[in-house]
Amino acid sequence: MATVSSDEKRALAEGAGADLVVRYTDADAARRIRDFANHVDRVVEVAIAANLDLDMAVLGSSGTIAVYAAEGELALPVGEFMKANTTLAFVLLYGLSPGQLADAIRWTSGALAVGALSALPVIPYPLEQVAAAHDRAAQGIVGKVVLRIAGN
Repeated sequence: MATVSSDEKRALAEGAGADLVVRYTDADAARRIRDFANHVDRVVEVAIAANLDLDMAVLGSSGTIAVYAAEGELALPVGEFMKANTTLAFVLLYGLSPGQLADAIRWTSGALAVGALSALPVIPYPLEQVAAAHDRAAQGIVGKVVLRIAGN
């Protein structure tokens, strides 16, 4: 399952094999997710403050929300978390040990190699156009802006 914010991201999620793709801003998003899966065991979250209500509406008892990005401040409904025995896990690559990072790279590379993951679109820029690359990334594009260094 995947939640998305645009048709472009919907196409990527469907292309990656998501069995259900829901626009998280739709009023019936939680119902559609629960109809499909009854409840969710894990949520991988990029915008917890904006999506917490939806996450909690679909998360099952003893579920986990893994947060790898966030904006702004977050007020937690502690009682709700306690009643549902919800785990909130924050993930930051900078905090991983070199061994953990190497394991994650191996796992991700292996999953990409066998088609279990699909890569995001890459939008390359030469190093001389670093300002244009930054502007493109700031537009919130779908994909990864990459600087190419001469000879690479």
